[in-house]
Amino acid sequence: MWEFFRFPEGSALDRADKRLSMPLFTLELGVAVETLWSVPGWWFGNPLTALGTVPLVLAALVDYTASSSSSSSSSSSSSSAFAVFAALSLFATLTWWFNYLALMRRAPGRYPFGYLYSFGCGSKGLALFFFGLGHVVAVLTKLGCHTARAHEAANFYVTCYYSSLVLCGFLKELVRRERPCAKKGVLATRLHRVERFFPGMQEFLASHSTNASFPSGDATGGAVFAVVASMLFPLAWSPWVLLSLCMSGRLFFQAHHVLDVLVGAGLAAVVCHAIRGWLMGSRCPWATMAIVQCGAAMLFVLLYKDKKRM
Repeated sequence: MWEFFRFPEGSALDRADKRLSMPLFTLELGVAVETLWSVPGWWFGNPLTALGTVPLVLAALVDYTASSSSSSSSSSSSSSAFAVFAALSLFATLTWWFNYLALMRRAPGRYPFGYLYSFGCGSKGLALFFFGLGHVVAVLTKLGCHTARAHEAANFYVTCYYSSLVLCGFLKELVRRERPCAKKGVLATRLHRVERFFPGMQEFLASHSTNASFPSGDATGGAVFAVVASMLFPLAWSPWVLLSLCMSGRLFFQAHHVLDVLVGAGLAAVVCHAIRGWLMGSRCPWATMAIVQCGAAMLFVLLYKDKKRM
């Protein structure tokens, strides 16, 4: 019954998409650029960063902005303290990421990319991260942020992320499009000649989620951040730059095609605006986030029967 929805590999659409994606598939820029690009290219799909670091930084920005406009010195000092905490969290996460990439480059067999992405805790531990981090962030923002707006903004982001990623995963399982880096894919021979300084990234995708190219979960996560940030800071342009780097990075790391990232980002935009309309704004109480998370968890268990694909 569901075969109707399978992506038509080798069709005119597939060939056109691959031709359009090829410049980024084959681009070679050196180890420094590849290392830096890995942050927007991979972080919006990694639970630790997407559901931990990102909402903490987002809440800190909202808290600091709101407190800066207040005349109260206590509120400013409180928001500054949480901003320092968020900055240290970001620095610690970047240090962990870059250090592991260096280890993986020196000894790829000993330090596989899959360990970096799932923290060595397996599929059950990864699911625990996915559903537990939102509440950890909720506790930290509730206790640390001076303004309720910052706490609710983090909850709103996490709510949109859960909803978007579960729907994205449903489409992945339905369509099952082959990744560009698939070991036996039509691009395997050509892309094998392209120099990548962390080949474990492509090997991880090819071995754990070969048929999970459409749509891009990382582009979905990146778009959730960009759309939510634009709702909170309408004049900000940096979230859209990060989204562009995320989407192009998914092609550079040979994880997705152009169509995959466009649909993933579009899906996130629709979900974020739908949730905003449901909540009548971007204020989201902790209880609302928890209710949405329970629904996402039930869909997760229903849709992802093979947790090794996550």
